[in-house]
Amino acid sequence: MSYPFLQLNVFSTDPLAGNPVALVKLDQPMPYQRMLALASWTNLSETAFVSPSLKGDYQLRIFTPKGEIPFAGHPSLGGLYAALAWGLAPPNQGRYLQECGQGLVELRNPGLSRFGVQMPKTQVTPLSEPRQRLSALLLPPLDAPPLLVNLGPKWLVAQVQSVELLYQKTPDPSEIKALSLESGADGVTVFAWEEEGRKLHLRSYAPLAGIVEDPVCGSGNGAVAAYLLERGFLRSGSYLAFQGQALGRSGEIEVEAGPEGIWVTGQVQPVVEGSLWGL
Repeated sequence: MSYPFLQLNVFSTDPLAGNPVALVKLDQPMPYQRMLALASWTNLSETAFVSPSLKGDYQLRIFTPKGEIPFAGHPSLGGLYAALAWGLAPPNQGRYLQECGQGLVELRNPGLSRFGVQMPKTQVTPLSEPRQRLSALLLPPLDAPPLLVNLGPKWLVAQVQSVELLYQKTPDPSEIKALSLESGADGVTVFAWEEEGRKLHLRSYAPLAGIVEDPVCGSGNGAVAAYLLERGFLRSGSYLAFQGQALGRSGEIEVEAGPEGIWVTGQVQPVVEGSLWGL
């Protein structure tokens, strides 16, 4: 038996500079352990499985190499691309509902290769104790205590003082793993503003999920926007975010944030298309 397969590049116009995601079309259920084995085999940040849905336009199940997660950003953008390509979602609809572990998530397709996803409702919790330890891991002092942002994935979010300092040191994955466990987080996302303009850079670490550093992270970007709203640094509007430079990538993400929600938008393009056999 064969399964339609796509590997897509998300958040970059360069097909080798964004974050790849593997998509598999399922016409009938696949056992959980088989899906997990495939996600471990592809060894990407996420591998996702697209199937028909009775609740939304299509269903998406998302796996890291370590297990299933309820929601993630760049697999959601890739999932809508795949659902349209495979006829699981109607074309030219503009807005779509994706069924996933987090419930129903809204997406949009504002252009041929541009896709956006609205972040699930966020819960933000102040954390004071991890500040000193996180500062030591990242080298520079933090501008404020980190926040725990839950939007399906739970990110410990912190701001450092400059883009230069953000890239100056890569923390030890074992220390990030321990801090994540202690804080009840799935990973750590750290960001810094450029000196001019509404542009920021970020890095996301999720060793608990088998991802030492995520090249370009949709939910991490959503968590940063939630941090900015909670701290009062942003009331509404849009900005550009850049991610992946530390890994030789050039991800670019458009973020819109305000009282009505947070949207993360970026480019999606196909790189590999074919079939999976022998599963």
